Amino acid sequence: LESFSLRSSACIVVVFSGSILTAVGETGQYTAVGMWLMVVSEVADAAKYVMLHYYLRNKGYSLWEGVYFTTPSSAFSLAVLCFLFEDDVIEERNMRIV
Repeated sequence: LESFSLRSSACIVVVFSGSILTAVGETGQYTAVGMWLMVVSEVADAAKYVMLHYYLRNKGYSLWEGVYFTTPSSAFSLAVLCFLFEDDVIEERNMRIV
């Protein structure tokens, strides 16, 4: 894997901070459980890409090729989960594109 870089760490902190500010400012209802769920989600996503990069590098592929091949399955599984758990949000008036 790559060595530690202050520049990369600063980018991670900026993205993480932006995610927190968005979550707090968007809903107006800050809960510690929701914030921890978001943090776990961010860490799991980062770990997924690190493992994918490590595996594909040993096989001679780039990270972009891995993302290209895993995006359809990720999009499908997220769509299914969205329709199962976000049914209160999916309404006719919310689906209109202005």
